[in-house]
Amino acid sequence: MLASLGQTHSFIPDDQRGAELPVWCKVAARTTDAHLLALASAHDAKLVTLDKGIPDAFVVPN
Repeated sequence: MLASLGQTHSFIPDDQRGAELPVWCKVAARTTDAHLLALASAHDAKLVTLDKGIPDAFVVPN
């Protein structure tokens, strides 16, 4: 499946600490969202999601 993505997909290393979370991350259920957003930002990437509750992420349209 990953091979079918060709050059449009790449993995980035998870080199960000999870100690500092943004102010919108107030509950444990949002820690993964916050970490993935910080990880994408640190690597000049954009987090793409279906979740409308993640600030600054690109929400895939229906």
